[in-house]
Amino acid sequence: MSPELVLVDPSLAERERSRLPHPDDTLARLEALVQTSRMASLARRSMEAPASRAPDSIESPRRISRAGRRRSVAFAGGATAGALVIALLVGVRVDLGGAPAGADTVVLEAPISESAPEAPVEADEASPSPVDRTPPPPAPAPQRFAWAPASGAASYHVELFLGSSKVFETGTRQPAVTVPARWRFEGRTRTLVPGDYRWYVWPVRSGRRSGTAIVQARLVVPPR
Repeated sequence: MSPELVLVDPSLAERERSRLPHPDDTLARLEALVQTSRMASLARRSMEAPASRAPDSIESPRRISRAGRRRSVAFAGGATAGALVIALLVGVRVDLGGAPAGADTVVLEAPISESAPEAPVEADEASPSPVDRTPPPPAPAPQRFAWAPASGAASYHVELFLGSSKVFETGTRQPAVTVPARWRFEGRTRTLVPGDYRWYVWPVRSGRRSGTAIVQARLVVPPR
């Protein structure tokens, strides 16, 4: 198809434009723009060919009329090609500018980078519990009590109180007695627990206990 006929006849131009690839995307529009530019260049060259004649040649009125028609056709063709080029440029600018594209436009988006899963935080190993280096309380030990012997005493009666409660009593022939680490008194096992004690000693003469204690002393057992 001659470029001059395409530019002169609108129906032919429309048919040729329908053969062009539909500008679905930017590359197709650029290709159409290049093809249209080539067509306009061919038309312009064909119109400029008569100008190469000698300047002193005299043109007849018929030739002048033909040249005028050709210039009109060239002007109309140039205007049509310019409008098509502007339309293509506008279409390309719209797509490249980020405006909404057609329904068949494929938009390539940058892949969304998936963040790497966080490594599970390892629980700190349980530190061993501190070793209690406090020495254990000392085991109850026997306690020895002694006093000055009484004149004429055949034996002695000894009693031990914790507060107002009697916790130990015994009889002995010696002016001394040893309270064991553990003993039983009134059905219960006793020990010398920390506290404030008082102990008493009565002499026994002729089988009878004296009414007056010869020892009334205080004993303090500190906390262990």
